[in-house]
Amino acid sequence: MTRLATVVYHAGQSPDDAILSAVRGLAGVRGYVQARRGDGGLALLDVADGVLVPLGGPAGGGCRLDPAALDQAAAGLEARLTPPPSLLVLNRFGDSEAAGFGFRPLLETAVEAGIPVLLAVADTRLALWQAYAGEMGETLPCSKEAVSAWAAPLAGRS
Repeated sequence: MTRLATVVYHAGQSPDDAILSAVRGLAGVRGYVQARRGDGGLALLDVADGVLVPLGGPAGGGCRLDPAALDQAAAGLEARLTPPPSLLVLNRFGDSEAAGFGFRPLLETAVEAGIPVLLAVADTRLALWQAYAGEMGETLPCSKEAVSAWAAPLAGRS
């Protein structure tokens, strides 16, 4: 059975820091955590090579996610699933994923291929995640220690 876990975070917590700290140095990990560009705009940080992938315009006026940029990032990551990674990190399960878009198709591809997946979900969207994942998904607290304990056994699986 595929290992599937989500880091549940509350306002003021950074699941990205917890995830990045836990997977840094593990072999065969691919994927993204959420980040900010120098201008404050939304981006993804590639956990394998540290490259920033822009996802929207400059900061200001709330989250300015460009759905086309998200789709392009997901397609680029999907192209790097061969050979399968030991762990796939997807930045969030949010409204786009709950509606079947964003990283959801890639999440489903990974699950079908038996690739362990780790992602984050805001406590305010936890019900959406649970409706999607059901018993298949595991929830983790937002801490480096919890994420490390879950992810470390997967290292070197690729």
